[in-house]
Amino acid sequence: MTEHRLNSALVGVRQLRVQTPCHTLSQNIPSSVASDAGKRSLNRRNMYMDARTSAGSVCAALSIDPDDDTSILVHEHLDIKRGELMMSRKDEFEALIRARWKTDDGEDEPCNAVDWKALRITLDVAKILGGSLPVSYEHTEQSEGFGRMQAFVKVNLETNERIVPFVYMPREVRATLAADRYVDVDVVNCQPVLLRQRLENAGFACECLAQYVDDRDACLSRVMKACGVDRDAAKQLFVRMVYGGSEDTWARDNDVDANTIPDFVHALYTEIRDLGDRLMSKRDMDDLRDFHTREYAHRFPNTPGGARRRAASLMAIHLQTEEAKCIKVLVAAARGSRRKVGGIIYDGIHVERECNDPDCNLHREMIEQWEGEILKHTGYRLTLAVKPFINEWITAPPAASTVSKWNDGSRMLTYNDMKACFEQNVFKIEMSNSYYLYAPELKQYKIVSEAFMLGAFKHLTYYESGNLMTPKSFIARWMRDNKLRRFLDISLAPPPKTTTPEVFNLWTPFNVAMVDDNLDDNAYVKAFQEFVTKLLGRDAPVIKYVLDWCAQMVQQPGKKTGIALILKGEQGVGKNVFTNALRAVVGADKFLQTATPATTLFGRFTNLREGRILIVINESNGMDNFAASETIKDMITCDEFICEGKGTNSYPVSCCARFIFTTNLHNIMR
Repeated sequence: MTEHRLNSALVGVRQLRVQTPCHTLSQNIPSSVASDAGKRSLNRRNMYMDARTSAGSVCAALSIDPDDDTSILVHEHLDIKRGELMMSRKDEFEALIRARWKTDDGEDEPCNAVDWKALRITLDVAKILGGSLPVSYEHTEQSEGFGRMQAFVKVNLETNERIVPFVYMPREVRATLAADRYVDVDVVNCQPVLLRQRLENAGFACECLAQYVDDRDACLSRVMKACGVDRDAAKQLFVRMVYGGSEDTWARDNDVDANTIPDFVHALYTEIRDLGDRLMSKRDMDDLRDFHTREYAHRFPNTPGGARRRAASLMAIHLQTEEAKCIKVLVAAARGSRRKVGGIIYDGIHVERECNDPDCNLHREMIEQWEGEILKHTGYRLTLAVKPFINEWITAPPAASTVSKWNDGSRMLTYNDMKACFEQNVFKIEMSNSYYLYAPELKQYKIVSEAFMLGAFKHLTYYESGNLMTPKSFIARWMRDNKLRRFLDISLAPPPKTTTPEVFNLWTPFNVAMVDDNLDDNAYVKAFQEFVTKLLGRDAPVIKYVLDWCAQMVQQPGKKTGIALILKGEQGVGKNVFTNALRAVVGADKFLQTATPATTLFGRFTNLREGRILIVINESNGMDNFAASETIKDMITCDEFICEGKGTNSYPVSCCARFIFTTNLHNIMR
């Protein structure tokens, strides 16, 4: 295992050495652990997948033992540019850390593991190492192989500072630093599914838990409607119960009247509590119970409430142990399919992109193969989901560079000077009492809160006429300004569509619209026309139709034709060359490419479709398309759809997307 050593000369401005409760560095690991790690070096080779292993024999070339406590080494690549932008806004970053007290699975997040200074150090070290951090995920000697793996940054530094791996970052920060390079591959509804199968395999009938696992969306909807909470809060209720928490505690924490909680939730809590206690009392749990008694029992008072929390803690460690077994197999399977893993985030992994495809071009067949390996080696039948990052924290204050040029101290700007510059890219929406701002490097508008605005632009100042000695806060006055730039609502209206003056049009021009060139006498255009001619078999009517179809998309993006293109041809003929050229024309922000539409497009979450003008479905097949034929027809022809993202409310948006299907199969459409 490679270990990077940094000295003060390399770091330059500071001497660093990481010591954190969450991940102590290698030189601080007890010698017994280091010695044991050395003895297990041969076994460790079995966990690291050779990239040359064929995808068809993922585990045949390895001896995968999910109970093996060997470590998993990954290199976590951080987007340094976006990290620097985040660092420039210390106040809102620290506000985010204060607000982030829970992980996705409902447990207390180690927020003391990350703060502005720690992330600053993390970015500095990653920059020295070429943008990545070597991180080892492993069970410590003290854990005896139980619970989740811990993350250890394999870098030696020289002062008491902290380096933060992905797993200990708040999800918004993690998404910002990882979004351009990775996608998430997560186990769907992990802990409830594991608990159900564990109970059923032990011979216990868990009807309420089975109902929740089989019809999760309906159960969540019932809680949301009865208790008046959003989807994330409803999910936390069930996750807490799986980990032994009560519905009454959840109600208190979410300011909900406990009497409004549906009866089936109370029945589920009782079932999990009673069957969980019976499961934990079985003889095959002896080792876990002994470990828990030694390491955790003293933390709970000798009271009925303490006994209940002690039992819940025992169940939590058991489920986390089973989760870790599944994740070890998932990492090995991904590497066996020649996919680079860049982090383990509890019940999922980061998989490195190999293209611009939002789901990393992970075919459903490959995902099913990984699911099969998990079943083969652990006995758990799990479902994996490929999820592009959707919680990305905005990384660039709009108009920041422009305002900074004006506000660099070289001239004394008045409030009106600052306002004229600032409002080029910032405005308020009355309907939602929110603010929109344009992020130039993302080429899109972002919605932000009042608190974000106050933090992001607190550094901007102006001078009143006659008083050039005392600078005053610009953003505080601007947000009180009755004449600030504002609109009643927003809409996406590509031409030839228009909006009324009271509605802001979120449409931004195509990349091609900003190119100043003589297209009638351009060698690149001629080369593209020749390529299309060869791609389409020199069939003149077909060539004219396809080029007209593309031209209409660019000239009238807001007017759908209701017609999709299907490009059928053998691998390597140039289908992706054609669609990538169109991507360059419309821009990455208006283009979406996927090889797994069942999860990316046809599922419940539709937010990836928002704002897209061209959607390409690669390696299209009849199995997916036949099952979603009505959905596909609606997407091709509809002018509006309901947009919903994970953890967000749904809302209607304009649909202007055209579709191209690429395939080498026959009969992909019904």
